[in-house]
Amino acid sequence: MNLKATLNRKWGWWLAAAGMVILFLPVLMKITGVPFYQGAEYSDLLISHLPNAIFIQNALGEWGQIPLWNPTIYSGAPFAADPLSGMTYLPNWVAVAFPVPLTFNLLVLLHLCWSAVGCYFLARKSELGRTAGVIFGLAFAGTPKFFAHLGLGHISLIFAVSWTPWLLVCVASTLKTLSQDRMRSAVLTGGILGLIFLADPRWAIPSLLLASGYAVHRWLLLPANLRGKRVQFVKTVLLVSGFSIGIAALLALSLWEFLQLSTRATLSADASNILALDWGHLLGLFHPILAQAEQVTYMGVTVLILALVGLMSRKRGSVLWGGVFIVSILLSLGSATPLYPLFMDFLPGAGFLRVPARMLFLTAMAAAALAGYGTAWLLEIAEHQIKLERVRLGYLSLILLIALINISFAVMGIGTRSHQLLVVVLVGVAGVLLEIGSRGCIHSVNVGRLWMIVIIIELLWINTSMIRMEPYDTVLAQPFTESEDFFHAYGEARIFSPSYAVSLLSAAQKKLELADGVNPLQLSAYYDYLQRATGFKHEGYRVTLPPFPGGDPKQAWITHLDQELLSRLNISHVVSDYALSDVNLIPIDSADDVYLYKIEDPRPRARVEKGEYSWTRAEIMSWSPNRILVQADGPGLLVLSEVAYPGWQVEVDDQKVELETNHGLFRAVAIPEGEHQVVFSFRPVSVFLGSAIFGLTLLLGIILGWKR
Repeated sequence: MNLKATLNRKWGWWLAAAGMVILFLPVLMKITGVPFYQGAEYSDLLISHLPNAIFIQNALGEWGQIPLWNPTIYSGAPFAADPLSGMTYLPNWVAVAFPVPLTFNLLVLLHLCWSAVGCYFLARKSELGRTAGVIFGLAFAGTPKFFAHLGLGHISLIFAVSWTPWLLVCVASTLKTLSQDRMRSAVLTGGILGLIFLADPRWAIPSLLLASGYAVHRWLLLPANLRGKRVQFVKTVLLVSGFSIGIAALLALSLWEFLQLSTRATLSADASNILALDWGHLLGLFHPILAQAEQVTYMGVTVLILALVGLMSRKRGSVLWGGVFIVSILLSLGSATPLYPLFMDFLPGAGFLRVPARMLFLTAMAAAALAGYGTAWLLEIAEHQIKLERVRLGYLSLILLIALINISFAVMGIGTRSHQLLVVVLVGVAGVLLEIGSRGCIHSVNVGRLWMIVIIIELLWINTSMIRMEPYDTVLAQPFTESEDFFHAYGEARIFSPSYAVSLLSAAQKKLELADGVNPLQLSAYYDYLQRATGFKHEGYRVTLPPFPGGDPKQAWITHLDQELLSRLNISHVVSDYALSDVNLIPIDSADDVYLYKIEDPRPRARVEKGEYSWTRAEIMSWSPNRILVQADGPGLLVLSEVAYPGWQVEVDDQKVELETNHGLFRAVAIPEGEHQVVFSFRPVSVFLGSAIFGLTLLLGIILGWKR
């Protein structure tokens, strides 16, 4: 097959990917920088993903091991069990090899292009034309919701959501071959569902719900003789479930163990309802209200108009996507409707989820799918010159509503004039396209091309206004991180800040260990200890520790630092964005309104305690995240200022003994008189068992796929 024939055959998905590259121009123009949502000061790229990639790279280079434990945050926490570590999702290892924003930006672009192509093939599975498939892909992968989360640094969530179209493609293939060779499609379906969990477990439940509804829809479309083969259907469902569980086991077992010991296990209904939409946010469907990134509802008025046409077309599948649109909107409203509380109470695992507004990804996908259906129908109308007055009445009513809302916003001073003008112009253009298309004034092929151009212009405009790119160098510099007094080798001393004055990115780059940090998963035992040590008030679930009042780390809160408890944590320095008056702190330096203090004579990382306040130093002979070798003189209780957690084991002179917990938090072991070699090693059963299940599942999937 020559090049021209190949291009003619594959132009649809190539065009979807190329259109997505155009929509990514706001990032591509400064590809080495860090994307931020307009007005935002923080990004999870700098807080989690980039520091974790740097830490893994350091661990491989310095100790030659894949780190299962993370010492850089919360005085130590399980790393392999943390979804934000990125270790279980293969593409993240590219970022480990090259841990810079450029790598993550390119990975996001590749995932969004992959998502656009997936939508294209999903449209083709639904018997829509190529033009409709391209518009489906561009409308979903280019939706402002994706770019809002890119600005927040929610890289793992973008990766997971990007696989959703491919999950549905595999579901369609599995059911299409229900009576024939279904094995390979079922293995791929389960594998992708498991892969979504590995990328970001938060998206596993929404994607599973969507896939289940789509599977029922496709099953109902089967001929009656195939629908009657219920045994085969059940076997297929079990096969998909087994493979999804087996792939997800790489993370699921260790994550479940972590969750039971974390503050997330006591998540209240109010905490899970955070950033839910209110009814007023739904006006954002008709005007780009870009206030809080999580609550961005705008997906393009041209997409919305096409979606209405798609719903009114009554084409096979449009009712399904209309239902997804409505249900996902209701779920995104959180406790404002009874649906979300029922979802949280009765669906296993849903109780660990937060931020109902993330269901808007399903809304965006439903709108994009309906836009594809609308495009397909409009092309049919243009080709056959069919005039349908009821459709004209519907879209003209929507156009008038959108125009009136934006004019009202302009009168009331809500939003920006440029956005209001853009929307009014776009609905006018959409109206003209609908009219000339339905009247057959231009060829149907050109109708489709014009819709593509209008959608790209609108989404590019909005996404550009949402994202700002900051040079990487400007986010690196922090006070004191170049000070020799500030540095300690791993295993020697920690730093605490009541105001997040030392970022996790700096900690990873400078190899610092922090007692504070930002991560959604926090061990309950550590939370309780740090509360006693610093005096912060318990105000419900927070993703930061300590929890900042009002969410602003720069806002001063009344600290009551307990020097003894901080000393037991092996904290040597305190860094704050405001002056601290605690008499136990020794001021050292200040720079750029950041203050550095020292704690006098903190307890060493390893010590033999002979009483509550009597101890002698023990020597750490070697230290790594997964293994610590200590030489200690007994008798007494050898205590490490390291957090105890299931999977930590201890050997005294090559003899395995029972690990104890000191002060409800620290690893400890009783040693007899004399000099002893003590080894603490992290061998979590949940990680190794999960890895074994994953490996066997992957091997079985390869064998079955190869044989079929």
